[in-house]
Amino acid sequence: MATMEDVQNIANEYAVRYGNMNMHWSDPWDIQCNFDQTWPNNGRPGCYAIFDHDLELIYIGKTNNLGKRLGDYFKVDPTDPTRKRGVPKIPEAWGAEPNFVLTVALDNAYEAPSLEEYLIEKFQPLGNTIGIKT
Repeated sequence: MATMEDVQNIANEYAVRYGNMNMHWSDPWDIQCNFDQTWPNNGRPGCYAIFDHDLELIYIGKTNNLGKRLGDYFKVDPTDPTRKRGVPKIPEAWGAEPNFVLTVALDNAYEAPSLEEYLIEKFQPLGNTIGIKT
């Protein structure tokens, strides 16, 4: 099981190995508790790791705009009295309900695909299909 610290350590290993890119990490983000706040690293390119309630890694992704991408996954239902964020559009692909997000903003959008691929190869999260060895 990959922890948030494992993801950060492997990403930092990648940065040293392949070019010392600048990484700007968010704190772990509780999807349910922070529903009314701006997404971490909003407006910046980078990668994100999604974890379930047991802090088990379930998905790794990349984007040109972290806030927009995460907002596409998790929407607030204004009719819900608890005002909790919605579940992702494709929860069956992830195999577990997401609870936490960790983001890493990068200075250049072109760095995100290679970092994402490296992390997927190292951790092989169940929610990712590209990069998993069969």
